[in-house]
Amino acid sequence: VMIDTFKNELLRFIYMGGIKFPAPSIITVTFDEDKGSTHNFPIISLASQYSIGAFLKHIMIHSLLDAVFESEYPQIENKGYVDKYKVLPEENNYDIAVKETYRILTMVRNVITHNKSKLSFADGRLVCSYERKARNRETPISLDISISGLEILYSIAVMRSKLKGEVDRYHQLMIAAMYNTAVTKVVDFQDECLQS
Repeated sequence: VMIDTFKNELLRFIYMGGIKFPAPSIITVTFDEDKGSTHNFPIISLASQYSIGAFLKHIMIHSLLDAVFESEYPQIENKGYVDKYKVLPEENNYDIAVKETYRILTMVRNVITHNKSKLSFADGRLVCSYERKARNRETPISLDISISGLEILYSIAVMRSKLKGEVDRYHQLMIAAMYNTAVTKVVDFQDECLQS
């Protein structure tokens, strides 16, 4: 399928471009009567060695996540951002984390594509704020997120692109926890979904 080829090419290019992701590390310690044992749980590899620019990085990661959803929900291809967002499931914390990650990344992608001058990187944060005019109304668009928070969202997007079919509870909990951490790094967020 062409969309799967596109996803695989994007994933390879993202890794070749050396996008750095914060990698979660989950370690548990269990104790028997006489001895303790430590277990490292597996995580999806997010390693890379080179780097590309922030705008291209963002567009690639967003395109990857967008392709994942278009592959899984073919009816959303050629739909607008808000329509795609509304179709995504929200049955549990994992679904909500993935859906809201997509929402934030899409909003930033739209600003990069249509209003680059409204974005700024300062003091380790990505900030934008402006009024978007469409259909005879103005919609406030704003985001203030730390770069570390944005990188967590990138990790969620790439991890989600590698998960197929039924997602095990371990990865559901990890992605939900990562999203909760990213949200603490958001000071302000308004987009078109709030208005519809």
